[in-house]
Amino acid sequence: WNFKSINMDQYESLTTNWHNSKELIEKIREKLTNLPKNSNIKTVAAAGSLGRMEACNDTSDADLIIVLSDDIELDSEKATEAYEEVWKCLDDIQLEKPKSDGVFSTPTNKTELLNLIGDARKENYKVFAKRLLLLLETQPVYDNEEYDNLLSSIIDKYAEEYIKEDSKKEWTFLLND
Repeated sequence: WNFKSINMDQYESLTTNWHNSKELIEKIREKLTNLPKNSNIKTVAAAGSLGRMEACNDTSDADLIIVLSDDIELDSEKATEAYEEVWKCLDDIQLEKPKSDGVFSTPTNKTELLNLIGDARKENYKVFAKRLLLLLETQPVYDNEEYDNLLSSIIDKYAEEYIKEDSKKEWTFLLND
């Protein structure tokens, strides 16, 4: 952090957690370089306290958004294997895996994240949460270029029917979400 108006060093917990988060993200990035190059994994992003750079060593878990190729059926054995492949690479860091019924317990893909933007009645909560968390509080930990492309695709999709048609219009779907 580099703020001229505030000395962040006076906030010991924030500073400590920021440094802890940075170190853990670096470890995760290093371990994920061991994923096979022809993997079905497109990108991985850290969310939650780790993504917000406020992870505490003794209480934070690893909320990872694992994004697979659109070629993979998300309810297939192949998707489960790809998801587990990420966690296997991270075994020796001893991260706490997400809750089995939580938002981060399953992988996603670009199609799923973009499919029902703007239709809150039909969209699955876990998909909605992953998309919004990607936009609001994540750090890329695997394939930064794919991460950037995914975020751009999400923003483009939100803009599709409004901003692209008339630059004076509001970001209705994004604001509603």
